[in-house]
Amino acid sequence: MRFGISGLSRLLKPLPKRRRVVFLSRESDKPSRDFKDIKKALGQLDPSIEVRCVTKQWVAGGGLLGQIRFFPCMLQQVWAQARARVIVTDTFVPAISCGHRTNEQHVVQIWHALGAFKRFGRSTINLREGTSSAVATAQRMHEGYDTVLISAEPCRTHYAEAFGTDPRKLRVAPLPRVDHLIDTAVRVEKRKEILQSCRESKERDGSRQDADTRDKILKRWCESEGAKEKGTQIALWAPSMRKGAPGRQKQWITSKDVTALREALKRHGWTLLRSDHPVTQAQGAAPASDPLSGFTTAELMSVADAFVTDYSSAVFEAALMGLPCYFLTPKIDEFQKDCGSYLDPYQDLPGPVSKKPEETAKQIADGAATSQAAHDFAQQWVTIPPGTSPTRCADGIAHFLGDLLDQLPH
Repeated sequence: MRFGISGLSRLLKPLPKRRRVVFLSRESDKPSRDFKDIKKALGQLDPSIEVRCVTKQWVAGGGLLGQIRFFPCMLQQVWAQARARVIVTDTFVPAISCGHRTNEQHVVQIWHALGAFKRFGRSTINLREGTSSAVATAQRMHEGYDTVLISAEPCRTHYAEAFGTDPRKLRVAPLPRVDHLIDTAVRVEKRKEILQSCRESKERDGSRQDADTRDKILKRWCESEGAKEKGTQIALWAPSMRKGAPGRQKQWITSKDVTALREALKRHGWTLLRSDHPVTQAQGAAPASDPLSGFTTAELMSVADAFVTDYSSAVFEAALMGLPCYFLTPKIDEFQKDCGSYLDPYQDLPGPVSKKPEETAKQIADGAATSQAAHDFAQQWVTIPPGTSPTRCADGIAHFLGDLLDQLPH
């Protein structure tokens, strides 16, 4: 693959470069919300800037068939970057790392997660959850970035390690999703969408298997927006991504643990809502039920009273929304060997860490974590740009990309 990309990009290298920004990703089949927000901001900044997006989800563990399915997208990505002056990515893209560019081009890595919790990239080479050194070398893993955007200054050392890059190439500019996470009006509107979806589901089939969770959400957020009823609190469980083929992913937490957490919470008058990582197959317990399946983890936070995870970076999003955060880590010792974290789970996180589901459930019921601790944590790991614009994060990145287009040699 490396030599194919290298050879094709060399042939395309002499093509004239357009005043164009191209977004490349293997994270999802559609452009992410971050990509869409930056694209919109670029259009408002300078309508003459051309924007292209080439994205397709790479399924880990897909084998030869997976590589064949991804091949057409890889060719499109090589072609797309050959004509663009600025290339933006939010994941590892071989078309970038193995490709060739001119000094008229600039590659910007905006990584798809906020903060730095679980180790990733080159930090996990030769670990079970990472990539072998042979594969990393063959694919020139995370090479070729001219600028890396990070959410806050404390992330600099971790991201420099993860991408194997000069720390001076890193620039603080949080993802556009932060604009939505800190906007109360956006949260209220998303909550209304979720409630409407639940109501429509109830009207279609009031006896469906997942009716209990749906009805508890409706009871928690009853007709008078925001009103609480005792005993109807919602805890959102969002586990971290597992690499590998479905059924062969590392089990740092089992379906038995999740079931135990759900039952223990029920005894305390809480309901557990689950939202798996978008690129991970659910293990054991059912994923978010039908009326909720179209909503992201961040969107489901708008109907939650508490957030629970093992090692997911979604904790930074929950903290920005002020949700009390809890951590269920039954096999934390194995996790540290298989992957590891940049943060000390027992010192750096905004809520209690437990190996036992029943203990986590009691901590949630007792309110052991607080919104203030979440806010303090978010303030440390996500630097929000000054100003009052509801799109200031997207606007900041758009201005940076626009300046790049003007400054690059022609």
